[in-house]
Amino acid sequence: MLTIPFKQQNRLFKNNSFNCTILSSATLGGFFFLSIFGVRIINPTYIGWLKGDSITQFLGWHFFRNEPWHIPFGILTKYHFPYITSIGFTDSIPLMAFIFKPLANVLPPDFQYIGLWLLLCFCFQGIFGALLIRVFSKNLFIQLLGAMFFISSPILLGRVGHSALSSHWLLLAALWFYFRDWQNPSSFKKFCGWLILVVLSAAIHPYISIMIGGLSFAFYLRLWLINRVIKVISVIFIICGLISSNLFMWWIVGYFAVGELNNFTAHGYGVYSANLVAFIDSRGWSTFLAGWKQATDGQYEGFSYLGLGVIILGLLACYPFFKRPPAFSNIKPLLPLFAVCTCFYILALSNKITFSDQIIIHIKLNDHLKQFFSIFRSSGRFVWPLYYLMVFLILAFLIHRNKPRIVIPLLIITLSIQLIDFPKIYVSRALRHLKQEGVNFTKSLKSDFWTSIGDHYDKIMIFPPEFCSKKPAIPYEPFAYLAANQQMSINVNRSAHINIDFLRKECEKLIAGVESGNHDLKSIYILHPKYIEMFIQSIKVPTICGKIDNFNVCIAKNENSVNPVIRAIKKHS
Repeated sequence: MLTIPFKQQNRLFKNNSFNCTILSSATLGGFFFLSIFGVRIINPTYIGWLKGDSITQFLGWHFFRNEPWHIPFGILTKYHFPYITSIGFTDSIPLMAFIFKPLANVLPPDFQYIGLWLLLCFCFQGIFGALLIRVFSKNLFIQLLGAMFFISSPILLGRVGHSALSSHWLLLAALWFYFRDWQNPSSFKKFCGWLILVVLSAAIHPYISIMIGGLSFAFYLRLWLINRVIKVISVIFIICGLISSNLFMWWIVGYFAVGELNNFTAHGYGVYSANLVAFIDSRGWSTFLAGWKQATDGQYEGFSYLGLGVIILGLLACYPFFKRPPAFSNIKPLLPLFAVCTCFYILALSNKITFSDQIIIHIKLNDHLKQFFSIFRSSGRFVWPLYYLMVFLILAFLIHRNKPRIVIPLLIITLSIQLIDFPKIYVSRALRHLKQEGVNFTKSLKSDFWTSIGDHYDKIMIFPPEFCSKKPAIPYEPFAYLAANQQMSINVNRSAHINIDFLRKECEKLIAGVESGNHDLKSIYILHPKYIEMFIQSIKVPTICGKIDNFNVCIAKNENSVNPVIRAIKKHS
């Protein structure tokens, strides 16, 4: 029988084998990470590997480290001036930003913690994966074999390009909290454990924190409805406490104080969803199983391929499960967790339920529901709790039903198949760019002209900014990096949940302002070639322009002060 060990057993944290599980599983996760990505990306001064979302995350931190402290703490005032955003909307892992900001003055100029965070994610993935398996087996070798299925999970490897969303270990920790043997039955100890998870997840990424909130709700539903060890009034107070703590941390991060620039809602709900075939769809990464067609271009967000090894284990578990199913009393404690994970799965499928490239159910939503669900634009991510629950229960069932002499060879064989099944993922574009030196955006501006502009000008104005054009001619990254270094402001960024309609109106106002000659004397303008003539003809103050590092630069003359920037640009005019 599959028995969920909810009753008290030995004192886990005083057991030496527990420490051995922690250390060995963390080492296993770290070794796996370094074997794929190498050691360069954890070098905090090496930023040459940053690309795509990682650049956005780094630049958010790079501005934040030089910002004065605000209330809320996560506010950014110089990144997309004159509007404010937050370290949360740049997906810069606010938790790490808050840890390192007090050390900003002693850290290296190009300090990045993204590589370190990814390493920690794999270490913690190993730890909580092993702790989950430990619920059913005290055999260390079995724990480590089971942990490897979580460490090498395709959905984790598929997320390393987005470091905040690589925090899957929080979901494993929540599942461990649900299944573990709590030695002290006091409500306070349990509440503190969940409170830590809720606050940590809220300081990392809102999608993860919503999932953790749902899993904590399932836990307390079980204590109330199944175990009968807590009253409903206590459940209400505890859940309200966890929700309040989550909301407070979101406020600290700055999600509620960003004005018109960022929205809670976003376009794309129903596009970035999960597919009904997602658990067996390798998206072309499998050696043995072909990928399925997708109904939308955004269903990569719902990628949740189990891997051939896990699929085989699932099939092997089916026969004994149906031949000798667990007693209902053993399954009953799982019902709240199944219910919450199923709700997340339905949310992941969205209002357009798809099977391969076919939309089989399309639920029409009224305007109010569209507005609400647009908060979860990338709804496909909500498949993760059910994914990890499935993997754990398959492993737990087989471990519980079989002796170690059968389990160990079985896990070794299927883990080998699992790793052989998707070698393409190790050399995929998403992972390959982490190991290779790319076009270093920090080296685009080579002239000495840029070294002292912050002493004489407050802002860098890219005109037109990239949100005014689908194909921006001027890359914003090098100038954002320059602005952050010199503690200047810049008029563009790439934060999450940008208010597109608001930006379009701002683009029109910005162009109209330039046409009318309303130029900021304390700004350096980086201009697209087709706007230079208009800029010079409209400006109402003496202006000088030049071409530096192949960028068109214009500044207002300031004859009343000794300005080496003006002297430098005259050489290039």
